[in-house]
Amino acid sequence: MSNERLVKEVENLNNRLIKMQQDFDTQNETMEKLANENYNKTHLIKIQEEELARLRVNTSKIEKIREHYVKKLTASQNQRSHVEEEKEKQKLVKCQLEHDLETAKKDIEHHNKVCEAIQRDKDILTKNILKMTEEMCEQQKIIKLKDQTNKTLQNEVDNLTSECKRLNKTVFDMDKDRE
Repeated sequence: MSNERLVKEVENLNNRLIKMQQDFDTQNETMEKLANENYNKTHLIKIQEEELARLRVNTSKIEKIREHYVKKLTASQNQRSHVEEEKEKQKLVKCQLEHDLETAKKDIEHHNKVCEAIQRDKDILTKNILKMTEEMCEQQKIIKLKDQTNKTLQNEVDNLTSECKRLNKTVFDMDKDRE
């Protein structure tokens, strides 16, 4: 009886050992998963820290650019007052230019007449070019058609040559078989 008891106790201890081994394996797997997760999170934090550093650098650059544009805006506003003064001067110049414009209009009328004559000549030349272009297109179409016809005929000749060779071989084979 004590032997049976020892056997049962050994079985119980073996069962406990198996259970503990399974628990150990489960905990080991969990620990590996947590280690991987920890590594991934650490890697992610490192990436985010690098991104944060990059964003800080970009923010610094943007701030410098903003300061630059604020200075430009201030300078622009200062220039605006100078532009207003210049505008008054330009009004006087405008009056002189209007007088010059009238003179120029008369010159333009003369040049327009010359341009109209040139335009008529251009239209005639354009019509001639169009006619020649159409004729050239027709000639190209004819050439293309002839090329296609030549290719078709060459293909037919090649096919007939192949057929003749095949028939000659057949006749030769038949003659050979008769002998």
